[in-house]
Amino acid sequence: MSAASQARARETAFGGLRRFLAELPPVAAIAAVVLLAYIAIAATGPLWAPYGPAEVLVGDPFEAPSLQHLLGTDNLGRDVFSRVVYGSRPVLAMAAAGLGYAFMPKHLAMHPSVVAVPLIDPEFWRDLLTACREGDEQSIAILRRQGKLLFCGELIPMKR
Repeated sequence: MSAASQARARETAFGGLRRFLAELPPVAAIAAVVLLAYIAIAATGPLWAPYGPAEVLVGDPFEAPSLQHLLGTDNLGRDVFSRVVYGSRPVLAMAAAGLGYAFMPKHLAMHPSVVAVPLIDPEFWRDLLTACREGDEQSIAILRRQGKLLFCGELIPMKR
């Protein structure tokens, strides 16, 4: 592949990203760049992290940040930078799972072994809070009949 065709391919790949970022408000563009950098670190971090996450005594305990240990070391002499890089993957996975759960339809969000409360329905929460605060047994019974609520007193103390 010639240098010109490589440059065109690179411009095409990054051109779409540049156009996307240019259309966003400045704050959203900065947030998108930070998020993309975080995803890139999570995806490639273990390839360039200098130490494993559990390697002990790679430096003196509580060593100050230096070129050898970018964020210093902890009380067991483990490299903090390597641990942060390795820890970014599970954090990113949990954030993605939480985002997926937030956009899940409310009938899938309910599980029969726990309180059947649709977590993403603001109208339900408003009705539930109002009914429990006022001690309105009729509204609570309606929510139960609709299959939206198993019990109320344990979630929010009811007015008696």
